[in-house]
Amino acid sequence: MKKVKFIALMVLTAMLGTMLAACGNTMTVKVTIKLDEKYINYMYDKNADNEEFIIPQEDRVILNDVDIPIKHKEGEKISVIRVFREAAANYGIDTYQLTEDELSIESIKNYKKEYATIDGEAVTFFWSYTINGIEPKEGRAGTNYVKDGDKVVFMLTSASESEYKEDTRELP
Repeated sequence: MKKVKFIALMVLTAMLGTMLAACGNTMTVKVTIKLDEKYINYMYDKNADNEEFIIPQEDRVILNDVDIPIKHKEGEKISVIRVFREAAANYGIDTYQLTEDELSIESIKNYKKEYATIDGEAVTFFWSYTINGIEPKEGRAGTNYVKDGDKVVFMLTSASESEYKEDTRELP
């Protein structure tokens, strides 16, 4: 009987060890998803006569500085797009669309790229992101990576010809 208990304990220990080894590591990334004030004001002006198109207060900041735990294997790089997917899964954001190549965000909760004219100037609203307050110079959300403790902000923002300038900051 002791032999059976000992073997059962050894098998259980081996199984537990295997399960723990398969779990890998966990990193935490802070995530915010929000709409730019310029977009909110534009949509308000555009739809002022139709209340069902006014952006609800709770959608202005969809997620605010929440911790997203991400399990990963040793040495695995975690892309910004994976951070977004984990945040969406953890917080019930089931209405979103990625680009066909799954490297960028097209829409979140039906807020999507939009072309507009504001004060006679062409403006494009689009989803962008920053990592620790810095917008990457190149690459897309599927090709830029985060580290444990990073802060990612996804924002529906805008650019116009007069506002466009090359950002010379680089990610560390």
